[in-house]
Amino acid sequence: MQRRVAALYYGVTYLDTTQIVSANAPTETASVASFECTVTRERLTAKPVIDYPDEDSARAALEPTLHAWEATTELIDGYPVRFDFEQSQMEVVDPSEGNTVAMAGVAMVAVATLEATATLERGRFPMPKDEIKSVGEMTTLLRTRWRNVAQGRELVTGSAYFVLTTLEDKFGGRNGVASTLCISRNILDKLGRLASTEDPQLGRKASGGPGPLISEDVIWIKAACHQLIKRVMLYEAGIQHLPQITMADVAKQ
Repeated sequence: MQRRVAALYYGVTYLDTTQIVSANAPTETASVASFECTVTRERLTAKPVIDYPDEDSARAALEPTLHAWEATTELIDGYPVRFDFEQSQMEVVDPSEGNTVAMAGVAMVAVATLEATATLERGRFPMPKDEIKSVGEMTTLLRTRWRNVAQGRELVTGSAYFVLTTLEDKFGGRNGVASTLCISRNILDKLGRLASTEDPQLGRKASGGPGPLISEDVIWIKAACHQLIKRVMLYEAGIQHLPQITMADVAKQ
């Protein structure tokens, strides 16, 4: 007899409860790594198409692509979600017969009801993007830091300055960022100026550039950082020949 993974189960957590999938949304299916996945508003089920002898090996094969799916739902589709592992289900097979003779699993954990703060329900769950199989370390770092702004834990200017200086350190200054990521230098200069604004409530430091920030400035900073982090994700995924991000692209987001 031999054991193999029959399925992995993940709960769907909405990081922004104003952007969720409708309870009436259809069940979606997708091929992810070596798994066939079905996803509903609240749960993802992944069934392997090849044999994995244990939970750890199955998760190691699946979860890098799941993290890429999370990143694209947030940066491309506008749904910030996280797939939280719940359990695996094992099956026991008789190799001589090729038949499943026993099942072993743990009861599903309950999924919490979504809070009543949701304001926009989407009709379908966003699907993974075939061209993005994994996310790099810089994408993960910047997404995690920028989420502090979305969740009200950090000022927009502090996180914006972190995004900008992280890219400058990685790519050799603003010219390196502009060239490598194909982004207008004007965007980087404006972001640097606004992130250093002297503002008693939103400013990153006590002394900086002219202030205070107006609401349009904050909106622009958020749009610019979103574009930058999304471009980093595409760059780390190895996608080439991307069009330049211009000031007009930031303005229309």
